[in-house]
Amino acid sequence: YYDAHRGDFKVSQPTRKVEYIFVASKDVEKTITIPDSELKAQYETNKQHEKRISVIRLDRLADADFDSVRAKINELAKRAKGDGVPQEDFAALAKGNSMDTATKAKGGDMGWIKKDPNKSSDWKQRVYTSDLKVGTIDGPFSEGNSWYLLKVTEDREVPFEEMKPTLLATAKNNKSFQECNTLAQK
Repeated sequence: YYDAHRGDFKVSQPTRKVEYIFVASKDVEKTITIPDSELKAQYETNKQHEKRISVIRLDRLADADFDSVRAKINELAKRAKGDGVPQEDFAALAKGNSMDTATKAKGGDMGWIKKDPNKSSDWKQRVYTSDLKVGTIDGPFSEGNSWYLLKVTEDREVPFEEMKPTLLATAKNNKSFQECNTLAQK
């Protein structure tokens, strides 16, 4: 049948039509180089700060422990702040009382905490949401089955070398997007 009716099957219009061209930005990104001078300029205009914190955590193992754990954390807060009693070293209190096994031996030191607007409800972000200054002790406060006291021990600008990978990724991403757009327009 086909052989007898070939004319009926001829295509009179193009059968394929390009509606879009995909330009892979990851491939374009490989061709882009960003000088350190450009990254440093970006760093200077967008400096970020981070705070170092120490923590004392007491866990409530059962609902019946609620009042005793709260009383203990309140007593530790008074001792750490020097509220009516001689002020004691926060790190020493953490070593002797904290239930946070990851930080207890380091005097409660949790390291540097970066500001993360996407996790503002995280208890560690209290240092930013409450704008705590160095030396400030916050708490006690409860989160889940734990009570916390936290202290801001340092505040610093994030060094350029630590920011460089993020700055480089952002700059390459922006430039590759612009280059992809230019290629697509051509």
